[in-house]
Amino acid sequence: MKKSVFPLAVISLLFPLLVEAQSVYIPVIHVADELDLGVALSNPTLESVTVLLTARSYSGEQIAKDGVTNPAQVKLPAGGQRALRAAEIFGAGMDGQAGWIEVASSPAVKASFAIFDAAMHAVDGAAAMRPSGRLIFPKVSGSTQIALANVGSRPLSGAGISLYANDGAIVARNVFQLSPFSGLAGTLTDLMPEASAFEGYAVVSSAGTPFSQTSETLIGTEIYRNRSDIAVLNALNDTSYTKAGYAPHLIGQNIYDTRVILINPAAEAQVVRLTADGLKVDGQPLRPPSASAERTIPGLGRLDESLDRLLDFSGEALLTGYVRYEIQGNTPGLIGYAEYLTTNGGMLSAVPLQSVGFSDLYFSHVVEGDGFYTGLALLNPGTRPALATVDLFDREGTMIGSTTLSLEAGGQTAQLLKDLFSKAGVQRGGSIHVTATRPIIAFQFFGSSTSPDFWASVPAEGIQLPAQPAGRPV
Repeated sequence: MKKSVFPLAVISLLFPLLVEAQSVYIPVIHVADELDLGVALSNPTLESVTVLLTARSYSGEQIAKDGVTNPAQVKLPAGGQRALRAAEIFGAGMDGQAGWIEVASSPAVKASFAIFDAAMHAVDGAAAMRPSGRLIFPKVSGSTQIALANVGSRPLSGAGISLYANDGAIVARNVFQLSPFSGLAGTLTDLMPEASAFEGYAVVSSAGTPFSQTSETLIGTEIYRNRSDIAVLNALNDTSYTKAGYAPHLIGQNIYDTRVILINPAAEAQVVRLTADGLKVDGQPLRPPSASAERTIPGLGRLDESLDRLLDFSGEALLTGYVRYEIQGNTPGLIGYAEYLTTNGGMLSAVPLQSVGFSDLYFSHVVEGDGFYTGLALLNPGTRPALATVDLFDREGTMIGSTTLSLEAGGQTAQLLKDLFSKAGVQRGGSIHVTATRPIIAFQFFGSSTSPDFWASVPAEGIQLPAQPAGRPV
């Protein structure tokens, strides 16, 4: 069956943004010869959409060479989805080309991207991003790959990058220029040779001097490795720091661990309480169901903690649940992300911590069967129960199945599509739409049923639906 006309029609009336033109950005095309770029596009509307993708080099020029069609168009049927390699979008000549991509559409589509190798041992993804005037790269060392671009039509003559150690000390600061549509890419050591032994976080500002003006035109992504896998993490917008935040899933014990990385953008120290909640061991509720610890993060400092170590989790049984951080006292708040890994260096993935829940959520890709799986982690952070309806669609926009999950106050679930939908079958492409009676926190994960080294995560793209006049949530 096709997507229901009524709910999407109502949403379109309530939210003109859904039918307006939109540009989002993918900060990186080529990272290394062994890594490829995949782009997933899904159309949440009731009409077909033509998406215009424009690839630019970091010098600012549109990429033009034999075997490249640029800009390129991808047509999406109503409710449909496409997942394509960069070379499939622009042509075989795009292989090995460094740069960034603008994804423009009207009505707006949902877009995400993944970096992966041919063996699917190194893979992770992120949502396409909107530009900002100031970006935080939250985990940076000399070997971290950084991609940064100015997507605006005006030069940034006084952009700046500052490196902060975990104790908040400024280690290095440089001012540089970005021409219109230009960018920088490479390891931190390539960009700042003096930072070869550095470990901490980086702040990039469009106004790096007292005489520069802020321009909301920066995009950026960082990519870092362990033994065999990679983590892909969009730079964080430092205006989004909050007093509380969540990771809707945690894994721990055995060979698994979840790390929480928090950055204090304020000059004053902040005390934070980290809580692992909704805990289960091999699927059975743990008593007590939560554990907490407090840490003090110095002004401009960074916290990087293993939850297993922080909360003294140990054992061979798999531990699951979710993570919450809360500021203790009247201080500005934090920003950060969660990192999922295996202690043997095989698996690695990163996803931003979320503070705002959504009532209408989209995930722009599905891969299921033939050794791969897709799953969802959903968390109700509120004090009242919520219902979450999960709809699964194929790449042509046909609904494969729908199911409704009940989330109690503070309730969490992490489930595979094959457990949610008996008809999921083998699926290469498609999308997921989640609607909730109250705002929820969510992300999507992908993995391999044959290799523990492949696990990737992508945050939800969502909106928060307002209450109707009668007071009932939409």
